[in-house]
Amino acid sequence: MKNVCILNNIDPYTYENEPRNGDYIEYNKKINNVEDMKKWLINNDHAELNVGLAPRYDLLQKDPSLFGLTDCKIATFDTIKNNYIWAISGPSTSNGRLPPFDWSNWPNSVHFGMPKKWNFTWEKYTIIEPEPALNL
Repeated sequence: MKNVCILNNIDPYTYENEPRNGDYIEYNKKINNVEDMKKWLINNDHAELNVGLAPRYDLLQKDPSLFGLTDCKIATFDTIKNNYIWAISGPSTSNGRLPPFDWSNWPNSVHFGMPKKWNFTWEKYTIIEPEPALNL
């Protein structure tokens, strides 16, 4: 996309020229609540898994790599007002359509302290006030 834009003297770093802009416009019409937003943020309904909103380069047939979306967070006026956010960790399963990321497919990659399989769900995290610093 960037090379095509440069050849045509178009700035690829504007909102209008961002490759996924069409997705943003279409999905925006379908988002009515936080549950809709959760589904959209981890969606990858493109035939090419590196193009969607939640790319998964590890699933590419040609030249797979450890690259792509790794987590999402949602904060709204309501969640902030009520001291919480929504978050999910790990590459997207695209709402169950794609397999969870599995380190056993990458035996030569360092991943100490991480679970073997990344198949997490959205979690609600409460924001707490930090403890006051000690006066030493």
